[in-house]
Amino acid sequence: MRNMDMRNNAAPSIGYVATSILTLLLLVGPAVAQSTNDVDLCNGKDRTTAEPQIAGCTALIKSNTKNSQVLAIAYNNRGNAYTSEGQYDLAIADYDEAIKLNPTYAKPFNNRGVAYQKQGNYDLALKDFAAAIAIDPNYADAFANRAEIYQKQADYPGALKDFDQAIKLQPSMAAVWNERCWTRAIVGQLQEALTDCNEAIRLEPNLAAAFDSRGFTYLKLGRWESAIADFNSALRLDPKSPNSLFGRGFAKLKRGELASGNADIRAAKTIQPNIETQFAGYGLTAGATAKPSQAVQNQPAPVGPPPAPLQSATSAATPPAEPARKPKEVFKDCDQCPEMVAVAAGSFTMGSLAAEPGRDTDESPQHHVTIAKPFAVARFPLTFDQWDACVADGGCDGYKPIDGDWGRGRQPVIFVSWDAAKAYVAWLSGKTGKTYRLLTEAEWEYAARAGSTTAYSWGDSVGKANANCKGCGSRWDNLQTSPVGSFPANAFGLYDMAGNVWEWVEDCYHENYAGAPSDGSAWLDVDCRRRVVRGGSWISYPQLLRSAGRFWNDHASRGNLLGFRVARTLTP
Repeated sequence: MRNMDMRNNAAPSIGYVATSILTLLLLVGPAVAQSTNDVDLCNGKDRTTAEPQIAGCTALIKSNTKNSQVLAIAYNNRGNAYTSEGQYDLAIADYDEAIKLNPTYAKPFNNRGVAYQKQGNYDLALKDFAAAIAIDPNYADAFANRAEIYQKQADYPGALKDFDQAIKLQPSMAAVWNERCWTRAIVGQLQEALTDCNEAIRLEPNLAAAFDSRGFTYLKLGRWESAIADFNSALRLDPKSPNSLFGRGFAKLKRGELASGNADIRAAKTIQPNIETQFAGYGLTAGATAKPSQAVQNQPAPVGPPPAPLQSATSAATPPAEPARKPKEVFKDCDQCPEMVAVAAGSFTMGSLAAEPGRDTDESPQHHVTIAKPFAVARFPLTFDQWDACVADGGCDGYKPIDGDWGRGRQPVIFVSWDAAKAYVAWLSGKTGKTYRLLTEAEWEYAARAGSTTAYSWGDSVGKANANCKGCGSRWDNLQTSPVGSFPANAFGLYDMAGNVWEWVEDCYHENYAGAPSDGSAWLDVDCRRRVVRGGSWISYPQLLRSAGRFWNDHASRGNLLGFRVARTLTP
């Protein structure tokens, strides 16, 4: 994740205390304070440095007041001043006191969370932001702060949901519009990202990070001149931003300006040595020899012997009828084809009830779906071995996704867009003479549930060691993808339907199921950029792994959370 501090937006809530000590003092009488000046200072009237606020709050704390609300606010405000000075241990101690004095006061929970966040203690920070939101469900800053941690942890669905709520509650926060822009750009929601960045700049024309985020979005769109213009604006406001320097250098390389581009990249790496790796993680790879014609993600081929040539199917004009497949039967159409599992026809209830913990509104209304014909589903998510076989055979547009240094082989392929997944199934169909495709969303949930009606195929609790996610109890949790098949299969014999990588499906995303097909077919639109992903990932919280859980990404999005599995139509 990029350095949030570099972007002048580490803690949007710091220094903003809604409750005025002066108001409380007027209620209880002026004798509780040493002077009105102390109240003004503690309220942050003199913001030239933190010292006056610390002095004013300390005077109030040492006064003879017995009013716990006044003391709680004084400790909270002094904690804010300590946080602004980077004295996080002192700040946390003051927030502790404020919470002891007034456990229903949301702001010290939020502000202590910010201090923990600054220290890198994300688990404690998340607990504090959750506590603040529980006390005050309309606390926009707490949603924004929690979203920043989700963003740093690459839990982009979680981040987007919290940024959405923060903006809904307080639409004037430019920093939050900017952070949602950046997150949307990462997951490939590029047009939406531009809209958010434009709003951030409208609200705060001198917000360097917003120009940087919009420049990054233009990089993802391949609009090099627009990117350079925005990075120039960002650097005028923040001359030492490594993100803007690297981004501008990247765009210059793509335009063929090698000397100037490499100079920017060297300057960025001097400030932040890992900046190149960071951008590579977003699918943007640049080098000193880059030329304008190079693809953004033109990665080197894996070291070692290439995969063996794929065995082609019969060349007969009319393929022979295949044998009837029994439910749960495992088969392959070629040596390097994915293993497929036959799935019987059937009916199920798609979506979730309002009472299901962790559910979202886009999972309703529940509706009955009938899958009229049997079909086949890949036993595992597609692996790097299988993808690399496609590339070696001249398919998949020659695209070689990076593996995040997690290995190839039986690791699930990552950094693949919906478009790339469609290229793979088209190649596989041509090679085998069979109809390979992505699952429809209804087929995916039918296969994931495997006859269950619980939140997960194994029960209503995520349990331990059933999947790879943040909090699933595996050795890969919140670290990386796991080799496919590392966890028990569901009742249909399918592995990794929950966790590991989000899986692209065929459908366009709709905000709810009103009007959804009841026959298991894909729900498509004429103009569809947003495609559904299912199953959650190695960094997702357990609620996103539920069988009914759903999210979406732009069809061109690539990331280390995104993979897919294939389906095949069975011919009787």
